[in-house]
Amino acid sequence: MAYVDYAALIDKKGTTTPTPSKEEKKLMKIEDANKIIRILQDRWNMATCQDEKKEMGRLADEVRVAAGMKKVNS
Repeated sequence: MAYVDYAALIDKKGTTTPTPSKEEKKLMKIEDANKIIRILQDRWNMATCQDEKKEMGRLADEVRVAAGMKKVNS
């Protein structure tokens, strides 16, 4: 369990709600995210229109965020 300095949080932000750490924000393992991203990349390569490619990129970014990684398709 982590120590939270609530007095410092109140002085700094005016609230007592602590911000979750990066580890707490991860919804999936990076290894699992990379597997899903590879599948989406294959689908992207087979796509015949830009809208479909854009959607595959968006989905890959959502998976990256769920694993605590940065987006690459903005």
